[in-house]
Amino acid sequence: MAANRKFLFAFAVFVLFLFSNSQNIQAKVYEWNDFKAPFQTEIKVDRPAQISVDLPEGIIKNNKQIPLLVKNKGLGRAGTGTVTGVVLINNMSSWRGHGIGDYPGEEVYEVLINTRDLKAGQNIITFKVRARNAYRGYYSITELRFDLSEVKGIQPYAAKSPPSKPEKNLAAEGSKQNITPDQIPPTIVIISHDTTRGIRPVENQKKVTIRGRVTDESGIVEIMVNSRDVVFNEAGNFEADVYLKIGDNRIDVTAMDVYENRAIKAFTIKRVAPQSAAAAATAWPEAGRYYALVIGNNNYQYLRKLTTAQKDAKAVAATLSSVYGFDTRLHLDADREVILDALNGFRRKLQRADLFLIYYAGHGAFDKTANKAYWLPVDAQRDNDKNWIIVDTITSNIKRISSKHVLIVADSCYSGTFTRRSTTDLGTGEKRSVYLDKMLERKSRTLLASGGNEPVSDIGGQGHSVFARAFLYGLNNIGQERFTAEELYISYIKEMVAGSSEQIPEYNVIRNSGHQGGDFVFRKRLE
Repeated sequence: MAANRKFLFAFAVFVLFLFSNSQNIQAKVYEWNDFKAPFQTEIKVDRPAQISVDLPEGIIKNNKQIPLLVKNKGLGRAGTGTVTGVVLINNMSSWRGHGIGDYPGEEVYEVLINTRDLKAGQNIITFKVRARNAYRGYYSITELRFDLSEVKGIQPYAAKSPPSKPEKNLAAEGSKQNITPDQIPPTIVIISHDTTRGIRPVENQKKVTIRGRVTDESGIVEIMVNSRDVVFNEAGNFEADVYLKIGDNRIDVTAMDVYENRAIKAFTIKRVAPQSAAAAATAWPEAGRYYALVIGNNNYQYLRKLTTAQKDAKAVAATLSSVYGFDTRLHLDADREVILDALNGFRRKLQRADLFLIYYAGHGAFDKTANKAYWLPVDAQRDNDKNWIIVDTITSNIKRISSKHVLIVADSCYSGTFTRRSTTDLGTGEKRSVYLDKMLERKSRTLLASGGNEPVSDIGGQGHSVFARAFLYGLNNIGQERFTAEELYISYIKEMVAGSSEQIPEYNVIRNSGHQGGDFVFRKRLE
């Protein structure tokens, strides 16, 4: 009996010790001063970490959910065990928290925060660690940002003045106030063009060079012209070539200093078509109708969800329809059955003279043993290929399609494994119109891919993937009224994607597809 009492007493002391130590683990608090700008302080989450951020009443009332993008490293790591995380909003209990960290490596996770868990004013976002079979597991948050691209009601926090906050004991909370001594944006001066005289006409000139100077007392870290990084020297002098379409071309020059103050200079250059060409171009040669199947998969049932695939697909479908007159079918979060049914539906519908474009944004996979690539519909599972779509299936479908021209645009991992090297030669001496007609005469089966046999990025393109941003920019800014897919790739996509990421895009012929030396010819819609 005495031994039992000693055991119970020792157990009670042990529990009390654990409880007292747990009370000493207090969350470290960080201030996120502007919810519209990224939070870029790296946080090591080896104990609870809290980020305080003010949100306006407007976006809480006008939206059901607000996407929070969490860039991290160390989650899902293997070797010492599995490390996952949980995100808690305000006084949310742990069982309602948002889990993150199902994939090893540096990743960006999208956390959809329900606005019912938020309040106007100060909100606390808490990050915790969960480790299984890992000794002292931890992970790091390297960046947070709200995806505000589709969020409504973004306004300053208060119409008159911000609410006063009580003084905080920064030492007790373990936080530091981010102080920005410089709040003045850079100064941009355009040297090459007179931007004070409105629209400047340029007679039949497909490319102009924009020159200018950016100054700021704190120092310049970035200059961009039409969303493309440009090189500049210590004095802030820069120049960039811009391709012009017929009509008005908006030029945006942006600059950022070391304190993330941004400035923008916008002006318009008009390209005027030669009078003889404008008078002669009354109609296009007959080339059949244009059709497009556009697929964007974000919300995977068993795999990591993607961030931009749906947004990319919507933008591509809208551009193909409005600018180029495509008859477009858009499928979001499509499973295997939906994708194959859509392909079979087009196969029955398309005529010989028609042109057919397939755009796919979603997960991809590559089996090294079988040397085969796959598209992964939203019902695909990581270790079960029952619902995977092998590229041989796609190739067989397009081989049976009667239309003369088929172009696949694939924005997924391992998308370049469809192909062999293209034999199209743009260095021919033929006149351009004759060359385009020859490309239309010959059968074509080609692939424009975001990368080769490699993983590719789902983000990095200012709300789009790097590849989708380049594809859309090219479609909307190319100067020619008719052009081949290979010209689009060479003029816009190859340089923009390879220069902004680790991936290298490809434009090639699809293996065993019946290609006969032609190319997919885009033509802009006649008004």
